[in-house]
Amino acid sequence: GATHSTQAMKHWRHARELLQHEPRAPDAWVDETIDMARRGPAALAAHERGQVAHVVSTVDGMKRFAAAKPIPPAEWLCVFDPQRRFAKPGTLGSYPSSGPWIDPFDWYGLDLDSIPPRIAPDDYTTQRDLPAGAWDAFSVQPRDKSALGDVHASSFRGSASAHAPFLVPRLEHLANWLGRVSEQPAAVWWAAHQVALHPLVQHCIRRSFSSHTSPASATIRRAWRYLLDSWETNDNSEMWRVFFDLKEEIAQDGWSDAAVRKYALALRPRMTVRPSIRSGPMSPEPSASNAVTDLLWLDVTYPEPTGLHIYIPDAWVVSVATALRQNLETACRLELDLNGFGLHTFASITPDSSPSLNAHSRSHGLSGAVIGFSQLFERLIAIDVEAARAELARWQRDDTLFARLRMWTVGQDSLVAANDVGGVLDTLCDDAFWNARHSRDLMLALAARWNTLALDVTQKLEARILAGPPRRPQEEDAPYRERKAESILDRLTWLSQQGCRLQVDLEHLTLALRMEAPQWRREHVESVVAYQGVRGGWIKMEDDPSALMTLPLGDSLTTASQLSGRQPDFLGERRPYAGLSEQR
Repeated sequence: GATHSTQAMKHWRHARELLQHEPRAPDAWVDETIDMARRGPAALAAHERGQVAHVVSTVDGMKRFAAAKPIPPAEWLCVFDPQRRFAKPGTLGSYPSSGPWIDPFDWYGLDLDSIPPRIAPDDYTTQRDLPAGAWDAFSVQPRDKSALGDVHASSFRGSASAHAPFLVPRLEHLANWLGRVSEQPAAVWWAAHQVALHPLVQHCIRRSFSSHTSPASATIRRAWRYLLDSWETNDNSEMWRVFFDLKEEIAQDGWSDAAVRKYALALRPRMTVRPSIRSGPMSPEPSASNAVTDLLWLDVTYPEPTGLHIYIPDAWVVSVATALRQNLETACRLELDLNGFGLHTFASITPDSSPSLNAHSRSHGLSGAVIGFSQLFERLIAIDVEAARAELARWQRDDTLFARLRMWTVGQDSLVAANDVGGVLDTLCDDAFWNARHSRDLMLALAARWNTLALDVTQKLEARILAGPPRRPQEEDAPYRERKAESILDRLTWLSQQGCRLQVDLEHLTLALRMEAPQWRREHVESVVAYQGVRGGWIKMEDDPSALMTLPLGDSLTTASQLSGRQPDFLGERRPYAGLSEQR
């Protein structure tokens, strides 16, 4: 504390001498302070950061700070923003490569700030509150108000009424500085913590990297575009307002093409951006290794206006189904723009009667969008089957979302005639046909239609199953042969158990394929129709050793190994050897 005060007093004494003896002393002191700011806030003491804060609190100081060459780095955003100065401490990076424990106040705090209480690394509950009155470079300060004019207030009418009020001059210079440093990772990292930025600020950022000579890397430009686009499309309050307004419009005037467009727009998937979980409490260093995920956390979200259900009359089901299918196409593009993982994790369309099924998960996220569309499509089939077939013909070919929907339609006998089943299944690539996530909807649909299909269709389906799943990239020969044999046996055995008439000699085939897959068990074939989605329940540990009690000791380990393990529904686990050990 004493050393800190001594350094501060020396600096302020030097500044006072300049002001007393030189006509342009204020300019000289500001120039010295801005020159000091080029070193970055982490390299300065708290009182030195406080002097920079004093400079940028004036219109002239902020103007000179924003125009400086070379320009002070973007990391100053973390000093200007009290939310970042007083952010909760944490480790740099994320598991498993977490770095040291860092308190951002040590690097960004000001000498005028109240010193926050320390938080230990093993303290996961304590939060750090923002002190009242903490300096904020982004707020309108008392001296800024003297420059307020008509352009800084909203208009009741005219062109100005459709636009946000202008920023005060000091904040305009701050926006220009942010545009100049926007190519730095710290700038986009800081912006990801904001709900939105003023349109002028966004314009300065877009302008900075729209030029072919922009110093911003492709990664930085991509990150900014994700962020700027998300601010345009992710106003949740606007989505709710649209639904309330739409419900009132329909109550007054009924459905229309405009109502369909508004309904679909309110439910359209959106890319959302949050701060990256990888970076920790401090802004990232400029580095060629910076990836978008080091700066932002990207996700696709699906609006869920719970409690605002709007009934769709039969006459408008066709139009709404078309609009919602286009929303699913948008979902595919957004998910693929990330990594496509979300397209493989949505719930089975065909529900499960199990009490452990989580019904909430079927109405939310991508699962809710797909299942909601399938339910509306079922209504369309009942209302106008020809319109439903025309809609089905427009579905895009893929191996994820629409592939699953196609599999499900095979079970709709009023939509897909028996002589058309083979054609629908032919549109599925092998990756989709054998995808374990799709298996429930596909197998249930096949079982429902199998004995009504022509012999040549079932023979072709059996041949496709007998060919087995494709080899995975870099999968070795022995594991692939075992997985292939198990997959074939699972599907054909399950179909046989459902009463489907097979042409293949299943008993002979089973003996042959068990040479490749000796661990395969007939009782596990139900896994081919296991529900894909969220379940809940208690995991039961079954330690019953009765199957081992009468065996010779030398056989007990082998038999216990065969009987042990997690059950297909993941809600039970057998441990007979544990029970044997306890009793004997």
